[in-house]
Amino acid sequence: MKKYGFFMLAMGVLLGFMLPSCSELEDIFQNDETAAGLREALLISTDTTVNQAGVLDGFYQNATIKILFPDDAQSAQILTYINNNPILGAALEGLTENFVQRMNRAAEQATPLAKDIFKETIRNITISDAIGILNGGDYAATEFLENNARPALYNAFLPIVEDKIGEVGADNIWSQVTGTYNTLSGNQVNTDINDYVTNKALDGIFHLIGEEEQKIRTDPLHRVTELLQRVFG
Repeated sequence: MKKYGFFMLAMGVLLGFMLPSCSELEDIFQNDETAAGLREALLISTDTTVNQAGVLDGFYQNATIKILFPDDAQSAQILTYINNNPILGAALEGLTENFVQRMNRAAEQATPLAKDIFKETIRNITISDAIGILNGGDYAATEFLENNARPALYNAFLPIVEDKIGEVGADNIWSQVTGTYNTLSGNQVNTDINDYVTNKALDGIFHLIGEEEQKIRTDPLHRVTELLQRVFG
Protein backbone atom coordinates (compact mmCIF):
# COMPACT_ATOMS: atom_id res chain seq x y z
CA MET A 1 0.00 0.00 0.00
CA LYS A 2 2.86 2.32 0.85
CA LYS A 3 4.46 1.48 -2.49
CA TYR A 4 1.20 2.30 -4.28
CA GLY A 5 0.92 5.63 -2.47
CA PHE A 6 4.51 6.51 -3.31
CA PHE A 7 3.90 5.56 -6.95
CA MET A 8 0.83 7.82 -7.17
CA LEU A 9 2.73 10.68 -5.53
CA ALA A 10 5.60 10.27 -7.99
CA MET A 11 3.20 10.22 -10.95
CA GLY A 12 1.48 13.33 -9.62
CA VAL A 13 4.78 15.19 -9.38
CA LEU A 14 5.80 14.02 -12.87
CA LEU A 15 2.48 15.08 -14.39
CA GLY A 16 2.78 18.39 -12.62
CA PHE A 17 6.00 19.01 -14.52
CA MET A 18 4.61 17.67 -17.80
CA LEU A 19 1.18 19.32 -17.88
CA PRO A 20 0.97 23.01 -18.77
CA SER A 21 -0.22 25.47 -16.16
CA CYS A 22 -3.55 27.27 -16.45
CA SER A 23 -1.82 30.33 -17.90
CA GLU A 24 0.07 28.16 -20.37
CA LEU A 25 -3.17 26.45 -21.41
CA GLU A 26 -4.76 29.87 -21.90
CA ASP A 27 -1.84 30.92 -24.11
CA ILE A 28 -2.17 27.73 -26.16
CA PHE A 29 -5.89 28.25 -26.73
CA GLN A 30 -5.40 31.95 -27.46
CA ASN A 31 -2.61 31.29 -29.96
CA ASP A 32 -4.64 28.56 -31.62
CA GLU A 33 -7.53 30.99 -31.96
CA THR A 34 -5.16 33.58 -33.42
CA ALA A 35 -4.08 31.08 -36.08
CA ALA A 36 -7.71 30.21 -36.82
CA GLY A 37 -8.57 33.90 -37.09
CA LEU A 38 -5.71 34.58 -39.50
CA ARG A 39 -6.72 31.61 -41.63
CA GLU A 40 -10.31 32.85 -41.73
CA ALA A 41 -9.24 36.40 -42.59
CA LEU A 42 -7.06 35.18 -45.45
CA LEU A 43 -9.71 32.81 -46.77
CA ILE A 44 -12.20 35.68 -46.88
CA SER A 45 -9.66 38.05 -48.45
CA THR A 46 -8.53 35.61 -51.13
CA ASP A 47 -12.06 34.49 -52.00
CA THR A 48 -13.14 38.11 -52.35
CA THR A 49 -10.11 38.90 -54.52
CA VAL A 50 -10.51 35.90 -56.82
CA ASN A 51 -14.22 36.59 -57.24
CA GLN A 52 -13.48 40.24 -58.00
CA ALA A 53 -10.57 39.79 -60.41
CA GLY A 54 -11.43 36.46 -62.01
CA VAL A 55 -14.39 37.73 -64.04
CA LEU A 56 -14.85 39.64 -67.28
CA ASP A 57 -13.30 43.11 -66.85
CA GLY A 58 -12.02 42.19 -63.38
CA PHE A 59 -8.60 43.44 -64.45
CA TYR A 60 -9.39 45.49 -67.54
CA GLN A 61 -11.86 47.86 -65.84
CA ASN A 62 -9.95 48.14 -62.54
CA ALA A 63 -7.42 50.95 -62.91
CA THR A 64 -5.40 49.80 -59.90
CA ILE A 65 -4.57 46.37 -61.36
CA LYS A 66 -5.13 46.82 -65.12
CA ILE A 67 -2.23 45.31 -67.05
CA LEU A 68 -0.77 47.99 -69.30
CA PHE A 69 1.55 47.94 -72.28
CA PRO A 70 4.96 46.74 -71.04
CA ASP A 71 6.79 49.76 -69.68
CA ASP A 72 10.37 48.57 -69.86
CA ALA A 73 12.88 50.63 -71.84
CA GLN A 74 12.52 48.71 -75.06
CA SER A 75 8.73 48.84 -75.03
CA ALA A 76 8.81 52.54 -74.23
CA GLN A 77 10.93 52.99 -77.33
CA ILE A 78 8.24 51.24 -79.35
CA LEU A 79 5.52 53.56 -78.10
CA THR A 80 7.69 56.62 -78.63
CA TYR A 81 8.50 55.48 -82.16
CA ILE A 82 4.83 54.87 -82.92
CA ASN A 83 3.77 58.22 -81.47
CA ASN A 84 6.40 60.04 -83.52
CA ASN A 85 5.17 58.46 -86.75
CA PRO A 86 1.55 59.57 -87.39
CA ILE A 87 0.88 57.04 -90.15
CA LEU A 88 2.24 54.15 -88.11
CA GLY A 89 0.48 55.47 -85.01
CA ALA A 90 -2.88 55.58 -86.77
CA ALA A 91 -2.40 52.05 -88.04
CA LEU A 92 -1.43 50.63 -84.64
CA GLU A 93 -3.53 52.73 -82.27
CA GLY A 94 -6.39 50.25 -82.13
CA LEU A 95 -3.99 47.34 -82.26
CA THR A 96 -2.09 48.35 -79.13
CA GLU A 97 -5.26 48.95 -77.06
CA ASN A 98 -6.66 45.66 -78.28
CA PHE A 99 -3.44 44.06 -77.11
CA VAL A 100 -3.86 45.59 -73.64
CA GLN A 101 -7.41 44.27 -73.44
CA ARG A 102 -6.34 40.78 -74.42
CA MET A 103 -3.55 40.69 -71.84
CA ASN A 104 -6.13 41.51 -69.19
CA ARG A 105 -8.50 38.87 -70.51
CA ALA A 106 -5.76 36.27 -70.05
CA ALA A 107 -5.22 37.38 -66.44
CA GLU A 108 -8.96 37.29 -65.74
CA GLN A 109 -9.26 33.76 -67.04
CA ALA A 110 -6.24 32.48 -65.10
CA THR A 111 -7.22 34.02 -61.77
CA PRO A 112 -9.73 31.34 -60.62
CA LEU A 113 -6.81 28.89 -60.48
CA ALA A 114 -5.53 30.78 -57.45
CA LYS A 115 -8.33 29.70 -55.13
CA ASP A 116 -7.14 26.15 -54.39
CA ILE A 117 -3.49 27.20 -54.09
CA PHE A 118 -4.45 29.88 -51.59
CA LYS A 119 -6.52 27.42 -49.57
CA GLU A 120 -3.64 24.96 -49.35
CA THR A 121 -1.19 27.67 -48.26
CA ILE A 122 -3.61 29.06 -45.69
CA ARG A 123 -4.37 25.60 -44.31
CA ASN A 124 -0.68 25.16 -43.51
CA ILE A 125 -0.31 28.36 -41.45
CA THR A 126 1.15 27.44 -38.06
CA ILE A 127 0.53 29.08 -34.69
CA SER A 128 4.02 30.59 -34.90
CA ASP A 129 3.24 32.00 -38.37
CA ALA A 130 -0.03 33.45 -37.11
CA ILE A 131 1.53 35.23 -34.13
CA GLY A 132 4.19 36.73 -36.40
CA ILE A 133 1.56 37.88 -38.89
CA LEU A 134 -0.70 39.39 -36.24
CA ASN A 135 2.20 41.28 -34.69
CA GLY A 136 3.71 42.22 -38.05
CA GLY A 137 3.19 45.18 -40.33
CA ASP A 138 -0.02 46.38 -41.93
CA TYR A 139 0.38 43.93 -44.81
CA ALA A 140 2.01 41.05 -42.91
CA ALA A 141 -0.67 38.50 -43.88
CA THR A 142 -0.52 39.45 -47.57
CA GLU A 143 3.28 39.34 -47.54
CA PHE A 144 3.27 35.92 -45.87
CA LEU A 145 0.81 34.61 -48.44
CA GLU A 146 2.80 36.04 -51.34
CA ASN A 147 6.10 34.63 -50.06
CA ASN A 148 4.61 31.17 -49.68
CA ALA A 149 2.14 30.95 -52.56
CA ARG A 150 3.57 33.02 -55.40
CA PRO A 151 5.91 30.36 -56.90
CA ALA A 152 3.07 27.83 -57.09
CA LEU A 153 0.71 30.47 -58.48
CA TYR A 154 3.22 31.45 -61.16
CA ASN A 155 3.62 27.84 -62.26
CA ALA A 156 -0.15 27.39 -62.37
CA PHE A 157 -0.85 30.67 -64.15
CA LEU A 158 1.85 30.57 -66.81
CA PRO A 159 0.46 27.71 -68.95
CA ILE A 160 -3.01 29.25 -68.79
CA VAL A 161 -1.69 32.68 -69.73
CA GLU A 162 0.28 31.16 -72.61
CA ASP A 163 -2.84 29.36 -73.79
CA LYS A 164 -5.14 32.36 -73.39
CA ILE A 165 -2.67 34.84 -74.89
CA GLY A 166 -2.40 32.55 -77.90
CA GLU A 167 -6.13 31.84 -77.98
CA VAL A 168 -7.15 35.49 -78.05
CA GLY A 169 -4.33 36.38 -80.41
CA ALA A 170 -2.47 38.76 -78.12
CA ASP A 171 0.83 37.10 -78.92
CA ASN A 172 0.15 37.73 -82.62
CA ILE A 173 -0.62 41.37 -81.89
CA TRP A 174 2.60 41.67 -79.92
CA SER A 175 4.48 40.11 -82.83
CA GLN A 176 2.88 42.59 -85.26
CA VAL A 177 3.70 45.59 -83.09
CA THR A 178 7.28 44.56 -82.34
CA GLY A 179 7.80 43.26 -85.87
CA THR A 180 6.69 46.56 -87.39
CA TYR A 181 8.88 48.44 -84.95
CA ASN A 182 11.88 46.19 -85.63
CA THR A 183 11.49 46.52 -89.40
CA LEU A 184 11.11 50.30 -89.51
CA SER A 185 13.51 51.24 -86.74
CA GLY A 186 16.25 48.70 -87.37
CA ASN A 187 16.15 47.71 -83.67
CA GLN A 188 15.29 44.32 -82.23
CA VAL A 189 12.79 43.86 -79.41
CA ASN A 190 11.90 40.46 -78.00
CA THR A 191 9.77 40.66 -74.84
CA ASP A 192 8.53 37.52 -73.08
CA ILE A 193 4.91 38.61 -73.00
CA ASN A 194 3.67 35.51 -71.18
CA ASP A 195 6.04 36.05 -68.25
CA TYR A 196 5.09 39.72 -68.16
CA VAL A 197 1.33 39.05 -68.05
CA THR A 198 1.71 36.29 -65.45
CA ASN A 199 3.69 38.46 -63.06
CA LYS A 200 1.42 41.47 -63.57
CA ALA A 201 -1.62 39.28 -62.88
CA LEU A 202 -0.07 38.07 -59.62
CA ASP A 203 0.91 41.63 -58.67
CA GLY A 204 -2.70 42.68 -59.14
CA ILE A 205 -4.09 39.80 -57.12
CA PHE A 206 -1.80 40.46 -54.15
CA HIS A 207 -2.61 44.17 -54.36
CA LEU A 208 -6.28 43.37 -53.92
CA ILE A 209 -5.59 40.92 -51.08
CA GLY A 210 -3.62 43.66 -49.35
CA GLU A 211 -6.61 45.97 -49.63
CA GLU A 212 -8.85 43.32 -48.10
CA GLU A 213 -6.38 42.74 -45.25
CA GLN A 214 -6.44 46.46 -44.44
CA LYS A 215 -10.23 46.47 -44.30
CA ILE A 216 -10.25 43.62 -41.78
CA ARG A 217 -7.47 45.16 -39.68
CA THR A 218 -8.92 48.67 -39.54
CA ASP A 219 -12.67 48.48 -40.12
CA PRO A 220 -14.86 46.55 -37.63
CA LEU A 221 -17.58 46.29 -40.27
CA HIS A 222 -15.32 43.99 -42.30
CA ARG A 223 -14.82 41.60 -39.37
CA VAL A 224 -17.81 39.63 -40.47
CA THR A 225 -17.49 36.70 -38.04
CA GLU A 226 -17.21 36.45 -34.27
CA LEU A 227 -13.77 34.88 -34.64
CA LEU A 228 -12.47 37.83 -36.66
CA GLN A 229 -13.93 40.23 -34.11
CA ARG A 230 -12.13 38.48 -31.27
CA VAL A 231 -8.77 38.21 -33.03
CA PHE A 232 -8.69 41.65 -34.66
CA GLY A 233 -10.84 43.58 -32.19
